[in-house]
Amino acid sequence: MSDVIMIDTSVFGALNRANSGPVIARDLRELLNQGETLMVGASAYQEILNTPDATLRATQLRQISDFRMSIQQSSMAERAALYNDYAHVTVDKAGNTFRLQQAGVELKDLPIVADVRVQMARAGNQRVKFFTLDRMVRNREVITKNYGIEFSNRSRVMTNMGQRVPYNPEALGVTAAAKNAAPPKSVAIAEEVPPRPAPKSVPTPTTGPVRPRLTAFKAGLRAAVSAENIASLIPDAILAIADKFAVRDALRNIQTKFIKEGFAKGVAAGVMRWSKQDVALNLKNRVTPYRVQGLGDAKGTLKQGHILRLAEASENYAVDLGWEYTFSQTVGWNNDLQREGLATLAKYGYHFGYDPEALFEYDFINKLASVLQRKTDAIIGPAIKFK
Repeated sequence: MSDVIMIDTSVFGALNRANSGPVIARDLRELLNQGETLMVGASAYQEILNTPDATLRATQLRQISDFRMSIQQSSMAERAALYNDYAHVTVDKAGNTFRLQQAGVELKDLPIVADVRVQMARAGNQRVKFFTLDRMVRNREVITKNYGIEFSNRSRVMTNMGQRVPYNPEALGVTAAAKNAAPPKSVAIAEEVPPRPAPKSVPTPTTGPVRPRLTAFKAGLRAAVSAENIASLIPDAILAIADKFAVRDALRNIQTKFIKEGFAKGVAAGVMRWSKQDVALNLKNRVTPYRVQGLGDAKGTLKQGHILRLAEASENYAVDLGWEYTFSQTVGWNNDLQREGLATLAKYGYHFGYDPEALFEYDFINKLASVLQRKTDAIIGPAIKFK
């Protein structure tokens, strides 16, 4: 019976480099000729779908077809349970203190580990092997010991892979799939943090000023938070008094504060792989009187109702903007920021518990945003412009 060879995204990376491409293509061809089943794990497939470079993303999806790879089919329940167990284990089988680094993995590796373990559980008599060119190879013995994962003998760390080159299937010895062939089947996929099921409905937004279109984001942050877009967030009831200098300065302080805080929350939600529905349900309309204390003008021209409405409109818009921003960045950027934020929270003694649902609560994202805001302020701050 053939083995299942689970392919990591590092394999695709090498496949599209000048020096390593022919070598990896030969490996894949030989595995196919031996009757092995090549499979892209659920989390690896998600990384491919999240590839910011549209050309590279299309190339990787085409290579899945050309090299006759299947895409892992697995349920959210299977993956989330394993991810949660691995993320929060504190002792090993012998009762000794256990840390991820001692097990040879990092937090971002856990979805991959979970995918392989899920496939092992359902493989029957088939052996499941993990094919990677990532640094995990250096820790293969300890990873195998702690997680029971078997590495393919093709796994190794490659160097001098060369520059990225256009994909040429014929040059790599593979017959391209028919142009009209069905694309790889999309499946429910795990991300670094398993998303909870989408809600049945999203509440209708409360009535307020028409916010600028997020399509402006395609032109960059400066377009998204241009003076015109920021001005459009000001409720009509405030416009009549907005020309007074003291009021104008207060408005700018309110908008700057809540654009920055909203952007940080949106980024935090994005790097934790929240869905748009989760963002709409849990991060919007969170401005309270306590959060706007002391933000009015000295003469009290701006009433609390005015301040609350402006703060809420600014933050809601910036939450979406921050969430969208994470999808303009690389998977590596998202993973690094997530890891940094979680490590900082742990340093401050904040632990999000054993329930994956805790990762989808406002309190968690609010705390994560607070430790990331120094970095997010540096991104959004210079882009904010006023008339």
